[in-house]
Amino acid sequence: MRKRIWGQKSWIIDYWLKRMKDPFPEPYSIRQAFYKELPEISNLVPEDVKLSSKDWPRNFYNRMCEYLSDLVLEGKACYKTINVLDDSGASKIVWQEYEFVEMHNPEEAWVEYPIEVWVENNATYNSCIGLFDGDKRLFQTNLVSTRGPAKTQQIESIKLTRSEDVKVILNFTDFDPSGYDMPRDLQNRCKRIGLKLDVKHIGILPHQIPEERRTVSLIRYKKRDPRAQRFRELFAKDPLVQKGFGYEIQALMPPEIREFTTKHILAAIREYGFDKRESA
Repeated sequence: MRKRIWGQKSWIIDYWLKRMKDPFPEPYSIRQAFYKELPEISNLVPEDVKLSSKDWPRNFYNRMCEYLSDLVLEGKACYKTINVLDDSGASKIVWQEYEFVEMHNPEEAWVEYPIEVWVENNATYNSCIGLFDGDKRLFQTNLVSTRGPAKTQQIESIKLTRSEDVKVILNFTDFDPSGYDMPRDLQNRCKRIGLKLDVKHIGILPHQIPEERRTVSLIRYKKRDPRAQRFRELFAKDPLVQKGFGYEIQALMPPEIREFTTKHILAAIREYGFDKRESA
């Protein structure tokens, strides 16, 4: 059955392009923008769509996020110019947003490395945050939690505010079609927006989970996910993947997540020669 076309996409694209010329007076979330324009949106949505789907508001909001991301990647729109935030659950600790005076005593100094760690959920972010924030932090590097179209806003933020400060993104995701594909998706978004950096997938993979937890940390992925076929092909020898299962990061406890992340940050520092840099 062909999908019915009733003007949703064209309205949203036109809306964001108009907002480029008429930005919000202060930071608005995309969800707030949706509610602000709800009278006009309600008039746009056909009555039979409203009657047949109680999910139409959520679906409309999701398309607002998706199409704005596309416009930004195409160079036609800018989150910062519109003064809008993709409110898809992103969290971050970014040192370039703070005034930081580096200590001159090498034993006390935190060297700022051009590395960011990106995770796909706030649970993992909360397990990692102690490495990046507070008196016991080990690294003056950045930590970002984001997923979906909201990734584009964080990439735009790097390009606009700290492109010289970020050379590598270490991506830590669930082991499922969407998580395993995320580094490729991030790299592609960076390329489209004109940002040169490397994206490296650091996990999670089945062998990185303690063996006794693997069978109880299974998550069922959607077999209709457009990324699922490639995922099954890449892991053709894994019987659980073939049956529609992956694994989630939360099979690792917070100390294990911090140890895992630390190991990969240190490996990246060595791989890219950042350990040769001198502190100020």
